[in-house]
Amino acid sequence: CLNNYEQAHLFLKEAIDLNPKRSVAYFICGEIFFRQNKYVEAVDNLNKAINYKAKLNNLYILLGNSCFFTSIYYDYYDDYTEDIKNYNIALKNDPNNYLCLKNGVYAYERKGDYSNTLNLLDKLLNINKEDSLVLCYYGEILYNMTQYRKAISYFTKAYTIDPENIHNLNRRAITYYIIKEYDKVLSDLDKIIQLDPLNSSAYYLKCLTYYTKNDNNKAKVSFKKYAKLLNSDNNLANIQLFHLEYLLNKNSSKDLNDILTKIDQIHYENDFLRFIKCKIYIELKEYSKANPLLNHIGFTFFGYFIQAHPDFWSYLYEVCEINKNDFTKFGIVDEFSKYMYKKHEVYFVSNLTNLNNELCQFQESDISR
Repeated sequence: CLNNYEQAHLFLKEAIDLNPKRSVAYFICGEIFFRQNKYVEAVDNLNKAINYKAKLNNLYILLGNSCFFTSIYYDYYDDYTEDIKNYNIALKNDPNNYLCLKNGVYAYERKGDYSNTLNLLDKLLNINKEDSLVLCYYGEILYNMTQYRKAISYFTKAYTIDPENIHNLNRRAITYYIIKEYDKVLSDLDKIIQLDPLNSSAYYLKCLTYYTKNDNNKAKVSFKKYAKLLNSDNNLANIQLFHLEYLLNKNSSKDLNDILTKIDQIHYENDFLRFIKCKIYIELKEYSKANPLLNHIGFTFFGYFIQAHPDFWSYLYEVCEINKNDFTKFGIVDEFSKYMYKKHEVYFVSNLTNLNNELCQFQESDISR
């Protein structure tokens, strides 16, 4: 209780030496390791407590939390199976344990199991149906599931209870943007700016919304306001500013080169910044400079670049030096699949159907799945 963990461990070692099967000693040892953020050691000792038949109310919750943080901080434990298993055991004894339900929600979400995430969120709402944070979280999960209309209904319920929750307003604004209800986006962003006049993300999305609506005059006004309040130390805001500047000036070679000069002056890199640089080089038709950036960005943007810039795609295919009959014996017949196989060593499962027509019966009829 005095936070003198070193001394506590010494006494626990003595206790365990005297009675190696005393489960409570391992439990206390696990709890101390948890407080010290030594989660692997905590898991080890708490499992020993279980092996020696410990019957303590919060043992499985503590073990679940220890496994949870182990999953976060150590890649080789990153599947959240053990923490979920322990939370479920704890919930059998105490079905309405708020902390356990909340942590279980987060674990299921990290695992990508949205069905069970929503199941636990429903239980939290049964405890308190006016918990605005849970309602907002529910909306975010539905957003991840691309159920945008339902997500908005939960963001709206959260807003009714807590109209000053900026995070919730921001999530609703982004969802409205996805479904192209731009006036509602702007309404929510105005509410955010009223609550927080220095909220750079709100100005960024506001400018982006005006640009998407083809209202370039208002987009430029929002851009100037955004640029004026920008803190130069905010890397994300700087990158967002470069993106907006690119969108508003992409028909001017001089302006695009000026943006590249500004980007080169900051000592920071991430995929979004590389994406912007790649876009600028493509607009300038400097494909040899865009190509290496595309390799760092990853596969997410390939489809976008190929559809939006067919000349760039022709360049990529040409420099890859692929012959007409290359890789056909593997069922790779179209240009894009050949490029992905040769350049990035990616083999699409759909290529198998070119080798064996009978496999088509297992193909999803919904191409988006």
